[in-house]
Amino acid sequence: RNDHYNGINYAFLLNLRASQSSDTAEAIADFIQARRVRKEVLSICDTWLKNNPEPTGPDATQKIVEDYWKGRYWVEATAGEAYVGLENDEKASETLNEVYSKVSEKWMQETTETQVEKLKKLLSDSPLQFIKEKKDQFL
Repeated sequence: RNDHYNGINYAFLLNLRASQSSDTAEAIADFIQARRVRKEVLSICDTWLKNNPEPTGPDATQKIVEDYWKGRYWVEATAGEAYVGLENDEKASETLNEVYSKVSEKWMQETTETQVEKLKKLLSDSPLQFIKEKKDQFL
């Protein structure tokens, strides 16, 4: 669907499938594809942030502004999760801390934190370790 929500969930599901695969090559392929999807998601988030400034002016009611910031939260939180999935810890921490400082409802942050923790568990058992192990055997 070429949007941040479906993209980040697709990447997570690829990591989940990789973690459950008994075929090492398939697990590695899914893991790498998840990384590629996350890079696309970051581009989608960037574009959304550039093209969607905060509403202002007489038509910008309080509800419209609140809805904007809730939507923006999810875009920025998605970018943070994408950085986690790309194992860019510095950028992930920076992005998530920034977005948490602006969160309007506690459950939103809790949802993001729960998802990030699930993702970190999947990443901790990366199938890419098998590539390194094979490479080390030949050195």
